[in-house]
Amino acid sequence: MADFSIVGKRLPMVDAPDKVTGRALYTDDLALPGMLVGKILHSPHAHARLRSIDTARAERLPPGPVSRFQNGALVLR
Repeated sequence: MADFSIVGKRLPMVDAPDKVTGRALYTDDLALPGMLVGKILHSPHAHARLRSIDTARAERLPPGPVSRFQNGALVLR
């Protein structure tokens, strides 16, 4: 039979003090050199049909987008 020595017992939450004091680091808090960031743009209109997406503003950002997912296809730069 399997050993269920932990099931139904209280376990110490060792990360709880860091979380409640704000010292815990989450993945959103990390910024590494050369790190890529993904963004999702949602339509402000529910069930709307998008005719086009203007990506010019995103492409002007330094160093610009590496790729984008548009019209169901991944577009590499």
